[in-house]
Amino acid sequence: YRAVELETGNVQEAMRRLPLWARGSGVDVEEVGEGNMRARGEGMSFELSYEAANAIEFLGRRGSRGRYDLVIAQAFLDLVDLDEVLPLIGSSVKRGGLIYLCINFDGGTIFEPAVDGDLDARVEELYHRTMDQRMIGGRQLGDSRTGRRLFSGLRKIGAEVMDAGASDWVIFPATDGYSPNEEVFLHAIIDTVYGALVDRPELDSGALDEWTTQRHSQVENRELVYIAHQLDVLARVP
Repeated sequence: YRAVELETGNVQEAMRRLPLWARGSGVDVEEVGEGNMRARGEGMSFELSYEAANAIEFLGRRGSRGRYDLVIAQAFLDLVDLDEVLPLIGSSVKRGGLIYLCINFDGGTIFEPAVDGDLDARVEELYHRTMDQRMIGGRQLGDSRTGRRLFSGLRKIGAEVMDAGASDWVIFPATDGYSPNEEVFLHAIIDTVYGALVDRPELDSGALDEWTTQRHSQVENRELVYIAHQLDVLARVP
């Protein structure tokens, strides 16, 4: 397996966490050179290497064509130009190989209970619009409806969809509230929405401030339910 991630810090954290998880699951892990690991357990053995790189450039390298049995793109395709990246993924997979595209956002951000029906709808609409208008390096990249576009996109590159399903995030307060990680995540996603919209002229800044304050209070009071609609798709290259 070869794991590719743009941020060096994320690669380093993955290299720290994987051995801990593996050993806790009864799998022996050893380092075999910088950024490389070998894992052995009952009935299984594999090697894993990490690389801090741009995934699009990685797939476009000479020698990548038809090289891989499986390509996994996780929480990635809704941040890029789908028409550019899907052909690169398809061409890098061997005939009969698999493409697994997971956690692809598909146009649903839900916060409950309501703060104000009209304001909530406006916040959601504009938040999704920031995804559709995202500019990176002078290019417009990303799509708030990537999940549904995968079906036609995979068909264009000649891949066959084998299975698909929702991979929604659903976070709600159980009897004893949220887990510590869930609480941190909810505050972070509220701040993410605020940061995306704070300079939008279409939205009154005072109304956004009030919306944000109330959403944070709902987390503190163990009231907030958050849902993000996403899709996973598994396809085969014939």
